[in-house]
Amino acid sequence: MHDGDPPTSSKDIAGLDETVFNTYVAISMRLLPVLLVVILFSAFLDYIHVAYMCRGCVYPSPMFILFSATLTTLAVAVYALTAKTREGDIRSEADASVIISLLREPERSMYLSLIKHGGEAPVATVARELGLNKVRAWRAAQRLEEKGLVVLEKRRGRLVMRLRAKQLPVEPNKKQQKQSEKQQHRRKP
Repeated sequence: MHDGDPPTSSKDIAGLDETVFNTYVAISMRLLPVLLVVILFSAFLDYIHVAYMCRGCVYPSPMFILFSATLTTLAVAVYALTAKTREGDIRSEADASVIISLLREPERSMYLSLIKHGGEAPVATVARELGLNKVRAWRAAQRLEEKGLVVLEKRRGRLVMRLRAKQLPVEPNKKQQKQSEKQQHRRKP
């Protein structure tokens, strides 16, 4: 892109992926009415301040900026703490796009394929779709599991990947679980 050329996509505009850019726009649109209420309430508080507490002050007073900053910080904090994290919510979409942007190939492709399959698929099926050999796919699946993004399970002799749900506690690795059971069994007289 040369100087003076108009941007052709949202990536050119902000240097961001289009999904992340759209997420920021959606969050801004949700916060816009809240910020409007904050400004109106700040003006009301400043009016009360000038009318009853500082009769010699000019309206709007410098306290308007303090009221606005305080209420904006409070509103954004409340929004961040109460925002939903269910599937389809803006925050979960942003989280997924950030995760995808941080992964390298072939983990990125496998993670995207797993999402397309509804969150669960055999490693061999994903490898075949992506044109990966089984060893490379198996290693990528292990790296995704190490990062805490997927759970690997053996079913009927096949290795199946499943997206890890955020609300589920971290499941212990089967090898680690068997080792701890053996150690507990040895300790008992």
